Amino acid sequence: MKKLLLLSLIASSFSYAQSDVVTSGGNASSAAGSVSYTIGQVDYISASGSTGNVNQGVQQPFEIYGPLEVISIEGLTIEIYPNPTQEFVYIELDNSKIDNGRILLYDINGRLIKGNLITTEKSEINMAELATGNYYIEISSNDLKICTYKIIKN
Repeated sequence: MKKLLLLSLIASSFSYAQSDVVTSGGNASSAAGSVSYTIGQVDYISASGSTGNVNQGVQQPFEIYGPLEVISIEGLTIEIYPNPTQEFVYIELDNSKIDNGRILLYDINGRLIKGNLITTEKSEINMAELATGNYYIEISSNDLKICTYKIIKN
């Protein structure tokens, strides 16, 4: 028991995680490039070169999800609901605007779980037998990704 505790303490002293408390942030872009920034970040590493300085730090994603997600891309409206779900996820879209459309379901590690052809305006994915966790639905046309959406399975 003492060896296991000692091993756990040694292993935890070598593990690092990213975390920070910030006041604000955002994205900025121009013709020269783009940058994500955080205001109020306490931990960072500074790097400088002949063309400027960069302060590298920690950024955490901010995700918003709701029971109905409506995505509009170049005249195509995609509705994905409900989220979170326990059994089925429904995807509604105008399949006449998509050639060789597919709906792909991936797990958090990027492994393909299911794939369906889009043949009707309303498709469903049965997630009842899947474990609780985060999944990603990708909608593609002619093997080109149109959008990816995060689904939470309760």
